[in-house]
Amino acid sequence: MQQLESCPLFCGNHGRYIRYINKNVSYFCQYDQGYSGLHCDIKQTCSCSPDSFCLTSSICVCPLKKYGPKCYLKHSICQSSNNSCENDGLCVSIDDCIASNKFTCLCKESFYESRCENAKNRIYIKLDEKILEGTTVIFVHYITAFEDDKHQHITTLKKIKHNEIVITLFVTYQFNILIAEVFNKNYYLLVLRERFIESEDIQTKLLSNQRCAFIDELLNTTFRSYSRLHRIKYILSCFVSTR
Repeated sequence: MQQLESCPLFCGNHGRYIRYINKNVSYFCQYDQGYSGLHCDIKQTCSCSPDSFCLTSSICVCPLKKYGPKCYLKHSICQSSNNSCENDGLCVSIDDCIASNKFTCLCKESFYESRCENAKNRIYIKLDEKILEGTTVIFVHYITAFEDDKHQHITTLKKIKHNEIVITLFVTYQFNILIAEVFNKNYYLLVLRERFIESEDIQTKLLSNQRCAFIDELLNTTFRSYSRLHRIKYILSCFVSTR
């Protein structure tokens, strides 16, 4: 929506002209809080609590720690004195009408579990500006190997801020291989390990020599240029079989 300086509608002293962005010839009046009506001139009688938002005379939008038709009832379970969420987690009561001890915790990015009591694994990745020039996001692939089953593959997206040198990933699931994918499907090996360690901090770098080359690049150029003995000893940390 877009506010206009002039409009065919009359919105009075307690409203403003708004035009729909997807309809250039359609307008409406957005009234100020506490007013309603076609011309925003009908003053509402609000009986909501002072710290709530009066949507209409009969609808109150309550703050986080209050509830009820007029937002005067308090959630006792999430009071600061008995907040059950750890590590600065945000306590949100589910419904006092159903049970007085039901709540959920909204954890910060670096913690998890029902009460935010466990710290996630932290992975610090130092970036190469030349590799990521003009790139604002990377895909991160977590691969977990199993002896008697297919491997598990989880992909997440990580945004990169302007002039950011080190990014931090917070992980709760187990993995054996960590690969970064940048533009044009270029893959870089970041972490390779046999077992997962809980609450572990990992430091790694995104370097050009860690790029996983495509197999057709190697077969057509690198391998053919080496002697037979050299080809036998040539060990790759990773490669990509298809584009």
